[in-house]
Amino acid sequence: MGMENLHTCKPVSQYLAELKGHLETTREFASQHAQKAQEQYAKYYNAHAHHKTFQVGEEEKDSNSKTFSRWCTGEVLRVLSPFSYIVGMPNGSKRPFGIPTMHEKTNH
Repeated sequence: MGMENLHTCKPVSQYLAELKGHLETTREFASQHAQKAQEQYAKYYNAHAHHKTFQVGEEEKDSNSKTFSRWCTGEVLRVLSPFSYIVGMPNGSKRPFGIPTMHEKTNH
């Protein structure tokens, strides 16, 4: 079964032109949908997010494992940038950490 048995009602050039038009329409729809979805994601995130900063000497708790949910307490030793810190760990080591992994220490 090859292309020789394929019966078409329109020329290939017409078919390809129509296909190109349909693909363009689909691309425009997807682009608009993606833009609206991104705006909704950003609106939701911004409504629930809050800016965190830490000062030198402040205690924080940090996730020290990517595999397990273990937290340890450390002290901010140096501020590298508004989102990056050097933290002194309980074992005496110093490690760089970023805001996404750090949380204020609470006394619960």
